[in-house]
Amino acid sequence: MLLLSLSADDLSAPLEVLVEQTTSSSVHLSWKPPPSPKGRNLKLFTYSLTLTPLTHYGHGLEKEFSLPPSITSKLVGGLTEGTRYVVQLSAIYGDTAQKLSHDALVRVAAPKFTVFIPPEAQQDIPVGDDGLPPDEPPCNCSDTGMVACTRRPGFVECTCQPGYGGTWCEECAPGNFRAGKECVVCPCSNLTSTAECKMETSGQVSCVQCLPGHRGSLCTSCTAGYQWTEDKCVPLNCLSSSLCAQQRDAPGCEECVFLDNKFPTTAHRSKSDRSIADGTLPLIAVIVTLGVLLLVAAMATCYRYWDYRRHQPRIPFWSIELQDEKTDLHSHCQYQHLDAATSKTVSAAPPPIHQPNGEVGRLNSDSLRRTYNTINV
Repeated sequence: MLLLSLSADDLSAPLEVLVEQTTSSSVHLSWKPPPSPKGRNLKLFTYSLTLTPLTHYGHGLEKEFSLPPSITSKLVGGLTEGTRYVVQLSAIYGDTAQKLSHDALVRVAAPKFTVFIPPEAQQDIPVGDDGLPPDEPPCNCSDTGMVACTRRPGFVECTCQPGYGGTWCEECAPGNFRAGKECVVCPCSNLTSTAECKMETSGQVSCVQCLPGHRGSLCTSCTAGYQWTEDKCVPLNCLSSSLCAQQRDAPGCEECVFLDNKFPTTAHRSKSDRSIADGTLPLIAVIVTLGVLLLVAAMATCYRYWDYRRHQPRIPFWSIELQDEKTDLHSHCQYQHLDAATSKTVSAAPPPIHQPNGEVGRLNSDSLRRTYNTINV
C-alpha cells in the first residue's frame, strides 16, 4: 500500500483504542472514529486491524481484518491462549476525486499496544465469540445495521435490519438515507421524484431531483400546467379530442385524464354521454362557431363594398351643345351640358318675334320647334 507524505495534522488515526474484554481465545476491542478530514477530497474507507503474536512459535498465526468504517468495536476470536499479541488499528483513507485503487489509499495508524490472552483457568467472563475455532472467519457486520451474523464455511453472512444494506450492513438500502449514524426512510416518492434524499446544510431533508411537473423540497407541489391527482401531478394539456384520446398508450399520453373516466361504464352510458366523452360534440361546436364567424365577416365585407359604390360621385365624360341653324335664334338656342347617364327629352322653343304693331309673338311653325333626345353612351 502506498503511503502518501502527509503531515500529522492532515489526517487522524482512530481514537481511544481500548480492550473491553479478553478470554482464553478472544479479545474485544473498541475505539472512537477519527474526525472527518476538512478541505480535502479524502474519505474514510475502512479500518485495518492486525494482531501479531510476540512469541517465535506464533509465526503464521497473525490476524488481519478489514473492517467497515461504520463500526467502532470488534470481537476477535481464534487466538492462542497464553500468548501476547501486538495490536494495531489503522484508518484507511481514499481520494474521492480519483478512481479508487490500492496505490491511492492512505494509512494512518494508531499507537501499537499489546494484549495478553490468558490461559483458560485465568480467563474473564466470556463474551460473544468466545471459543471460536481458529479456522472460523470473524464477524465483521456493522453493529448498527446488523440483525444477526451467520457463519458459513469460509465466509460470514450478515443479516441487515430494514433500511440497511451492503456486505457488512454498513450502507443504507435504496429508499433510505443516512441521518447521522442511522439509516432512515426517505420521504421522497418514486412517483414524484427519483426517490433519493439528501440532507441539506440546514438539517432539512430534500429530494435529489423531482420528476417533470413536480417542484418543492419534497416534490409535493405541481408546476404550471399540472394538477395534483391522488399521489402525483398530471398535465392539464390532454384534450379529449387529441391523439391521446385515440391512442392512450402513445408516449406522453399515460398521464392524461380523460372525460370518460368521469362517466359510467360504456354499457350504461347514453349516446349523448359518449359523444361528450369522445369529443364529438365539442368538435361540432367549434366548427359551427367558425362557420358563423366566417359568414358574418363575408356579409360585412359585401355591405361595405355596396355602400362605397353607392356614395361614389358620378363624373360626366362627355357633353353636347345644341344650336339652331336660324341666325335670329342663335342667341337663344344654347343648351347646357348633358349628363351621359341621363335620358331626358330636351325641347328648344322658338324665340319671340317683334311684330310691326309692337306686339310680341312667337312662331308657331313646327319647323322652328326642335326636339332633341339625349343619347346614353
